[in-house]
Amino acid sequence: MLNLKNIIRNWCLKHCFNCLVVDDIVSFDKLGNCILRGQKLSPQELKNVKEEINFLQDSILWKILSVYVAQEARKLIFEKSQNFEEVLSGKLMLYNLNVQLKIIEKLRNSK
Repeated sequence: MLNLKNIIRNWCLKHCFNCLVVDDIVSFDKLGNCILRGQKLSPQELKNVKEEINFLQDSILWKILSVYVAQEARKLIFEKSQNFEEVLSGKLMLYNLNVQLKIIEKLRNSK
C-alpha cells in the first residue's frame, strides 16, 4: 500500500507540479540493477557509493547539511516568515532535503 502511495505522489509531483522526484535520480530495473541518472552502476560502483554514504553520515558536514539546514528551514517557516513566499521557500528547502535523504536511503537499502 505504501508503494502505491509513493507511486501516486511521485506521479502527481512530476506531472502536476514539475518537481524533482527520487526516481528521476535513482531507480532500479527489474533485475535489481541500480540506475543512476540513466546509467547502470556496476556492483563495485554501488558498493563504493554505499561506503561513501556511511562515511558522509558519520561526518560533521552531514550534520550541517541535514540537521542544521532543516532547523533553519523550520525556523524560517514558523518564526521568521513575513509572507507566503518565505513560507514557501522554507518548505522547498525541506522538500529538497527530503529528496536527498530518500536518495541516500534508496541507495543504502539496495542489494
